[in-house]
Amino acid sequence: MALMNRLNARSVATLGVGKYNDGAGLLLHKRKDGGAQWI
Repeated sequence: MALMNRLNARSVATLGVGKYNDGAGLLLHKRKDGGAQWI
């Protein structure tokens, strides 16, 4: 079984620009302007 909920508050705060999968079907998109959104 795949890992779920791999992203936590600390890791999200330190991630660079890019797209990150949390393992439960959510994708975090971090932008160059410092913003982020779940898609």
